[in-house]
Amino acid sequence: MMSCVLASIGVLVPFPFYYWLWTYPSIWVSLVGKGRDPAKVMAQVSHLLKLIQFISLYSVSSISWPPPLFFWPLFLFGQFLNFRVYQLLGESGTYYGVRFGKNIPWVTEFPFGYISDPQYVGSIMSLLACLSWVPFQYIFLWVLGYMFMIKTNLIEQFTSQGEYFLSHVYLSSMTHHLVGVSQVQPSPRTFPSRLSSVRSPPSSFNLSLVRKLFCGITPSSFSANFLTLNTENRTKSSFKSKSSMAEVPVGKAKADLQIFDTEEDLSVSLAKYTAELSEKFTKERGAFTVVVSGGSLIKSLRKLVESPYVDSIDWAKWHVFWVDERVVPKDHDDSNYKLAYDGFLSKVPVPPGQVYAINDALSAEGAADDYETCLKQLVKIKVVDLLPASGFPKFDLMLLGMGPDGHVASLFPGHPLVNENKRWVTYIKDSPKPPPERITFTFPVINSAAKIAMVVVGAGKSDVVRRAVGSDTGSDMLPVQMVSPADGATTWFLDKDAASKL
Repeated sequence: MMSCVLASIGVLVPFPFYYWLWTYPSIWVSLVGKGRDPAKVMAQVSHLLKLIQFISLYSVSSISWPPPLFFWPLFLFGQFLNFRVYQLLGESGTYYGVRFGKNIPWVTEFPFGYISDPQYVGSIMSLLACLSWVPFQYIFLWVLGYMFMIKTNLIEQFTSQGEYFLSHVYLSSMTHHLVGVSQVQPSPRTFPSRLSSVRSPPSSFNLSLVRKLFCGITPSSFSANFLTLNTENRTKSSFKSKSSMAEVPVGKAKADLQIFDTEEDLSVSLAKYTAELSEKFTKERGAFTVVVSGGSLIKSLRKLVESPYVDSIDWAKWHVFWVDERVVPKDHDDSNYKLAYDGFLSKVPVPPGQVYAINDALSAEGAADDYETCLKQLVKIKVVDLLPASGFPKFDLMLLGMGPDGHVASLFPGHPLVNENKRWVTYIKDSPKPPPERITFTFPVINSAAKIAMVVVGAGKSDVVRRAVGSDTGSDMLPVQMVSPADGATTWFLDKDAASKL
């Protein structure tokens, strides 16, 4: 009798732990401690609990061979589902890594388009296959535990309207207030949830995560009060205006140089440029992948949150990324996420599930690995395109700024990271500009973008602008001179002060 009770307890013991993790992730993060990956530790504990379950079942089983015929189809298909989930999502995806900020997009490939919660279904099928060996009541208890967790997941999905699951990343506090926000703003560490009835079969997918491979776009023409310069393959072109003409060399990639009388005019034109690209890409591929940086760029995007763009842009199709980020909490003044949230994202209806911030609970190295894993999953499910020639992700638009020393992203002059050509996302712990720890896209990723907008304002950057758009290709090239799209185009947005020394 006692052995039966112990076996029953052993079968059920993981589920209170799973429920507690799902309901109170912040406590687990605090227990694990800063610098350790809470999802990895959670998976290790889950493996131990799983072992206890198997030992409990074995203690009350009577194994005989060969098994009945129904064993094989149930067991093999169940294990196939479990293996595919693990193969596609990794260890953190097979448990509840999404609760701790893991960038794990959910799966829409066959058979997951038809089967909700494939890991649970696979495990239940494997358990049912063992009915000839294990008494029914123990299998029933285990399946009951799975059904309870499926129900718990579905309640969470209902609150997020069934399509996206918003993962809350906390450090040591249950609340995560951002400056100037009166209510708790959950961190948009986002991934599609474990969808239930909302998921459509593959033949009629309507989810924003399942897109066609996007088509190339042709350069648009923009009308504004600026001077223009188009160059390609290091050919010289001319500044054209109503009153003057001069020849200025531009780097070796195709470029469009636009100079505005004021920063206000620049912001108006940048909004028009971004809105037109948004419309074109959403029509062509059903999504618009936008990469932003920090600094003054966010201020220059302010016209997008005003009429007519705030109402006319299809924000539901936007997917927002960061070209670099400081490894600080999201409510820290140095956070690029906070800067973008306060000045832009809080004012437009981009779905939270499509805003990809870093996991600030991880170290710089861990955050970079996590973000790269996210990008690779999004490429796999075709949210982000891939540039075949380079094998790197091809974002639709990168909105970049430039530092007064010529750095872009967190790629600084003279730093070894400017030569990184294998990684998609890397990290830096000795940034010349505080804070020292950051993650950043590498140049192969930046240069694989379809469109790059380089936004520079202020007389303090005029010397670097003059050098950047000149013909200097020496060994001491500035990082901004290394921005050279392989299959796209760069548009420079300069105010009159930034262009004063051209």
